[in-house]
Amino acid sequence: APDSTLPSVEAGPEALPTQGLVAYYPCESAYQSVLPDRSGNKRNATLANGAGGTPVGFTFASGRVGNGVRLNPTDKAYLSLPKGIVSQLSQMTIATWVKMNAGTAFQRIFDFGLDTNTFMYLTNLASSGVRFRISHSNGTDQRVEAASALPVGTWTHVTLTLGNDGIAIFVDGNRVAQQAPATLRASDLGDTDSNFLGRSQFAADPYLDGALDEFRIYDRVLSASEIKDLASGR
Repeated sequence: APDSTLPSVEAGPEALPTQGLVAYYPCESAYQSVLPDRSGNKRNATLANGAGGTPVGFTFASGRVGNGVRLNPTDKAYLSLPKGIVSQLSQMTIATWVKMNAGTAFQRIFDFGLDTNTFMYLTNLASSGVRFRISHSNGTDQRVEAASALPVGTWTHVTLTLGNDGIAIFVDGNRVAQQAPATLRASDLGDTDSNFLGRSQFAADPYLDGALDEFRIYDRVLSASEIKDLASGR
């Protein structure tokens, strides 16, 4: 839950575009276990550890813009976002900088869901490359995958759009995969309570071995030029 003692700070010019911004995590630092949401919407994230992990798996160090947050998989470190953060989104954009420290398959960038039957995730390496998957317990399932995985040891900008024109994945501002129509939307998944950055709904999948910076969620599909702007480091 958001910490009421944490001051709310509106997104500044560095957070552009701001229209439709649901949550924005610059990943500069944490207040105790709270990672501030700087969108002004008070959807603060929480630093957390999986079962058997230890609460020392977070490091704030040089990122792509200012600091970034480094997640240590040995400590099962991940970030937990508020319940229902995407439950109202029939159209959506999620964008972030990510630096992979290892190329292990099925490391999650994000994974929002209820359980292993109802979820949506973005993972670095599935069959061949970056994959987005959205699945519902009613049996509906859709997967979109790029031809290549993200590089190891390099800050890379990744964007996922989901809306009326289908699903698209962008890497460094360039579209690398797309599929239409979108058979499910984030709003179809219900009031998800397991909303993770760096962790999977599936216990067998590895925790993210890498770092995140400038994580954003929008309630609309950003234009190609807006995605280019984000990927330029603005």
